[in-house]
Amino acid sequence: MVIQYLPKHLFPNPFSDFLKMTTTSTIKSVRIYNSNGIVIANQLANFDNLNVTSMETGLYFLEIIFANGHRIINKIIKEK
Repeated sequence: MVIQYLPKHLFPNPFSDFLKMTTTSTIKSVRIYNSNGIVIANQLANFDNLNVTSMETGLYFLEIIFANGHRIINKIIKEK
């Protein structure tokens, strides 16, 4: 099931070095895709800060998969 993500829980967006997320649900995994749909980052387990300093400037898609099977996909923008 894909549900729409509430951007206020993902910040800052646009981001530069770290991406933070707040949620009350348990996160199973997080993936970041480039604009071509290729996975460029994959993190298993809960997180509240995602280090994205090595990513190039541009548009990406963040997929979060929760322990209950729900997933969300949100556009994120990396800036300098």
